[in-house]
Amino acid sequence: APGAAQFGRGSGVIWLDEVTCSGAEAHLGECPARGWGRNDCYHGEDAGAVCAGSGLADLTHLRLTGGPHRCAGRLQVLHEGRWGGVCGLTWALPAARVTCRYLGCGPALRAARVSVSREELTWVESLRCEGDEGNLLECQVKVWGAPYCPHATVTCAEPGES
Repeated sequence: APGAAQFGRGSGVIWLDEVTCSGAEAHLGECPARGWGRNDCYHGEDAGAVCAGSGLADLTHLRLTGGPHRCAGRLQVLHEGRWGGVCGLTWALPAARVTCRYLGCGPALRAARVSVSREELTWVESLRCEGDEGNLLECQVKVWGAPYCPHATVTCAEPGES
């Protein structure tokens, strides 16, 4: 399960802590945990869940297209068999760092955005990373069916270059 407030920090009472499920439970209430409302954590540790069929796993099917080499170009995600862009309105260098590392490229050199035609698919509406995540699933993300917006581009160093 995603942790470290991947989907944003909550507020109010933290009801569960040290939850250890085996996977055979029918619901969360069957998992061993500290007493109800007893915790020693903060909202920066809030857990989340990615449900089967949500399509979030598609955020691991990435490519850069239209650039001068394989490690530069417009970021695209494969979802439902079609490539679509990432909205560039919240795109920044920390997310570019995660992308470059995930694609096996050198360090991120630039994060930018480019205008595209209204016919272009935009799969990811918003994406915010700290920069040290292992992949885009660990970032704060809002997906599938974003409104028209400029698309994110990234320039990574080619592998072996800095």
